[in-house]
Amino acid sequence: ELIAAARNRRTVLERWGIGKHLSYGRGIAALFYGGPGTGKTLCAEAVAAELNRPLLRASVPALVSMYVGQTERNLANLFSEAKAHGAVLFLDEADSLLMGRGQARASRHDDSVVNVLLQQIERQDGVVLLATNLPERLDDALARRLSSQLAFPFPDVRLRQGIYERLLPKTVPTEGELDTDALALAYALTGGQIKNVVFRAAFRAASAERGLAQEDLEEAAREELAGVIGSTHLQMGF
Repeated sequence: ELIAAARNRRTVLERWGIGKHLSYGRGIAALFYGGPGTGKTLCAEAVAAELNRPLLRASVPALVSMYVGQTERNLANLFSEAKAHGAVLFLDEADSLLMGRGQARASRHDDSVVNVLLQQIERQDGVVLLATNLPERLDDALARRLSSQLAFPFPDVRLRQGIYERLLPKTVPTEGELDTDALALAYALTGGQIKNVVFRAAFRAASAERGLAQEDLEEAAREELAGVIGSTHLQMGF
């Protein structure tokens, strides 16, 4: 629906005349929300490819400046660049700039930046995709400026098995049979983490000048899962 809306936007707004009296809200804006590694960036790339447009990706924290007014100028320049190139604009980590106004830790300058970004989204005439891991932090006013809100859930066993299958084509030399069902069942990993597992295991097998084995994938999966647990413990102070 998002892609279809972008393709048919001019037909609806101009030929059908529905946008005749709209001075803003003529673009397509969508929010992708879900945990890290669940496919938000991949989906943004797919949307741009389907629309045959370049993807202009920006990490929102990188736009933030300590100087008053500079963040707003950075945002204006970014939206102008997207318009000039007809690009799909992808704003990652949107919650870092679009936190709810009036929150205890938000300053007047933070609120001003939120206002500017909301205005840019509302007045843009193209396709803007926003991504966040923390949708609960977003300003309530964003919702009415969005054409779509798409949830990216943690993949279940069936999806994890499918991701392994896609990342392990028949051209991969193997030593013994690879059991992707067992991997998907034993290790609860996101798509991004499964990609890390496959790459790590494949590089090790190639370095050893042999085919990829189930043990390589199992070991890499354990390491990936341990890394996630380790980072969680670090954040919790354990």
